[in-house]
Amino acid sequence: MSDLELKGTVMTRRYGVVVGIVVAVLAAVVLAGVSGVGQGPVRWEYGILRGEGAWSWYAPGEAMDSGDAGDFANKMGAAYSQRGDQLEANVLNALAARGWDVFLTSGPNKYVLRRTK
Repeated sequence: MSDLELKGTVMTRRYGVVVGIVVAVLAAVVLAGVSGVGQGPVRWEYGILRGEGAWSWYAPGEAMDSGDAGDFANKMGAAYSQRGDQLEANVLNALAARGWDVFLTSGPNKYVLRRTK
């Protein structure tokens, strides 16, 4: 193999390595943009749901309470059920449809929910 052929082979390999590095860096930048890296911290808003008896929902811009389970279900856009536990599930599902997730439970029939602002 001549010196010219050897130099061409080395240059081809270097070119391949450089192209590989550029592709890897571009992929990392694209994936970082897709994953939300660099967009700042997620901001949450919180709501509190109390069920079974003293039905209430409090969140920013919303305050609802009712001693009547049927009235509360109607206001929350949930299907009514005479069973308190089923009604709670229906209300939680209605809130989930509006973007709320259960963040924690605080005693029986009390839920703290959150969603992104």
